[in-house]
Amino acid sequence: MSVNADTFKKMKPIKANHGFDCVHKLSKIKEYISVVIYRPSDSSCGYLTKFEDLEEDTKAGEPCIVYHFPLQNLQRIDQEIPLDQIHNTYLQNLLVKSHGFFIGYYRKYFSATSYTERTGAIFLLSSFVVQKFYPYELVDIIDKTENEDTSAGRFQYIIRAYAKLKVTVTFPDVKALDDCYRNCHNSEHFKCNTYSYCQNGDCRVSSLLTEDSYNESHVEQDKSCSILSLNVINDYSEVSQKNLKHRLTAAEKSNIYSCAEYCHASLDCLSFQWGDFQCSFGVYYTDASAEYVDECSVYLRKYP
Repeated sequence: MSVNADTFKKMKPIKANHGFDCVHKLSKIKEYISVVIYRPSDSSCGYLTKFEDLEEDTKAGEPCIVYHFPLQNLQRIDQEIPLDQIHNTYLQNLLVKSHGFFIGYYRKYFSATSYTERTGAIFLLSSFVVQKFYPYELVDIIDKTENEDTSAGRFQYIIRAYAKLKVTVTFPDVKALDDCYRNCHNSEHFKCNTYSYCQNGDCRVSSLLTEDSYNESHVEQDKSCSILSLNVINDYSEVSQKNLKHRLTAAEKSNIYSCAEYCHASLDCLSFQWGDFQCSFGVYYTDASAEYVDECSVYLRKYP
């Protein structure tokens, strides 16, 4: 962007090696910054607090790298920690060097005696709460993510045991089930939905849908084999509480996995909607192509 000379008069310049260096240096400034300007010609770096102060001059202006922060949240860049440094940063800067105190509570009792001529001796039992502080030190942070499933199992599931597909593309001598899964998932020749794997390494992939595998004309009995289906729902991203305004088709399905599989098998389906056991196909999804609704979600196909 070519910046007008008057704009430079409104900013306080410092030196920076490049555009990102300029941004990181200015992120340490405790001020609401709207625009960051880096001028490569003299390594000048500066900022504006008002976007209106930025003036473009396509004829006589100087080429600059301009960053706009409409939320004026440039300071967050200085607060960011790379993912691979989070553990050590917390240990070094926040936890190991500091000691905390756990507050424990226990109750003490005491008795007192009071005497009057009319009532005689009266014994009173009272209590009060005492706080006691116990020092502790944090020495490590351990990742204890529950229900985390990173195996290939969540991408596939068995449809039928002791059987294999009949009308298929065959890959002989496949070493493992996961390799057979990848042959199906990464198929470039057709939309693979189901596959079978046998203990002898026989891998067969097919465009048949899950419900088709229950048709005996499509399978062969074999105790060393199993028929599996791609869990194609993993190939879609969910946008919750959305309803497609324009749908290609609509049908009633028993579950969301069946809906996803039918969309996956269709060349025209690029997104689908699921809600109240109704499955609808859609094309390219945009915010303008959908409207808010409580009970439905739209699923968009992921692209590598």
